[in-house]
Amino acid sequence: AKTVLARRRVAIRSGWVVKGGHGRNVCPMASAQGALGERTRGRWSGIWYGSYDEWEITRIRGVHPRNSSKWWELFVNGRPSQLGACEQKLSPGDRILFALVSGSGEHALGLRAPRSVAHERTFRVRVFYYDNAGHHHPLAGARVRFGRQRATTNSRGYAQLRAGGHGSRRLRAYRRGYVRVQRAVR
Repeated sequence: AKTVLARRRVAIRSGWVVKGGHGRNVCPMASAQGALGERTRGRWSGIWYGSYDEWEITRIRGVHPRNSSKWWELFVNGRPSQLGACEQKLSPGDRILFALVSGSGEHALGLRAPRSVAHERTFRVRVFYYDNAGHHHPLAGARVRFGRQRATTNSRGYAQLRAGGHGSRRLRAYRRGYVRVQRAVR
């Protein structure tokens, strides 16, 4: 799966999310749906369900589920939301993630790593997953990639990599059954 939107802060605004004539006075901009609209500059689509005052998100920046066994899941602060994106109000500092999932029970991954690493230095990363209560736990057996380097996390969720080359690179962590994570390291 590819990352559709890089991690970035979004300002919470006032007003309403309106798309295709739907959402006015029911879907606030200070919701996960509002943040999605802001971050994608409106490049999302969905099916409006008036009886729920909610969209089923079907496409984000051109990416859509390839079959009916996948859908866009909303995670808030690492845990799956029990609300629709319009109902999910946001507070400053909330972290949201829309991820294509293929089953319930998929957990979001988190990643701790230095923001920058000196050339040719070894550095340590930690991969963890969020449980349904939003608590994080180390994840053994996660695969970590940094440029051409690969490593697998140990029983405490740690892996070691070596910084090579200059400039910013993507650090990615993934394991089957979990929602992958990535971030930039300089």
